[in-house]
Amino acid sequence: RIKLLGDTLHAKASKRFSLQNTIDTQLHIYDEVIRRYHRHIRKKDGVVICGGNLDHPLLRNHRTLDFLKDPYYLADNAAITAQCAIRLLNEHLADLYNSRILILGWGRIGKCLGKLLQQIGVHVTIAARKEADLAMIHALGYQAVPICETSREIRCYDAVLNTVPEMVLPGLEFEGIAIELASKPGMSGPNIISARGLPGKMAPEKSGELIARTFLRLGLDKEESSW
Repeated sequence: RIKLLGDTLHAKASKRFSLQNTIDTQLHIYDEVIRRYHRHIRKKDGVVICGGNLDHPLLRNHRTLDFLKDPYYLADNAAITAQCAIRLLNEHLADLYNSRILILGWGRIGKCLGKLLQQIGVHVTIAARKEADLAMIHALGYQAVPICETSREIRCYDAVLNTVPEMVLPGLEFEGIAIELASKPGMSGPNIISARGLPGKMAPEKSGELIARTFLRLGLDKEESSW
């Protein structure tokens, strides 16, 4: 029997809290759930715990499949997140084509977003810290800007999407669309759209299919290695 907890936890945690409080509350609920289910499974043989961030001390002696340690899951999930973010942009921007969009971060989601937005005629600027990343961003045909300089010309953009899981734009005053995609907030200010966990909300079938494929692949790999 399989019980899915992710959406339930998110719904409980994000119902009436600010973005930072939501994160703190989710961590508290996560700890409660681990402790509750740990009592039920610790004496059972053959139980495999699947999910993400399974480094909890109570799970140390259990067999686990941690999806967030699998690079293929992370890459595919980033691609789904980018697709969902573009759908969200379409809901808030009158005309996405020819718009000017700033992406904060050159990680998995930032790379996927840049490619998809560029393909549909968006003027994409990507902000990063490392000079090597800025050079690659420029080589791939995007506008590149050091992340420390983004606040100076923020009003030039129609939308800003953050993928950096640390504060990079505090006190943001921006009349355009600001979407927070990172696991921890990278922007603060009014009217920021919190969009964490987009695959489960906007593409549940794709997300579920990815989880199932990953479970089968990782489970078979572990079975073949005799766990």
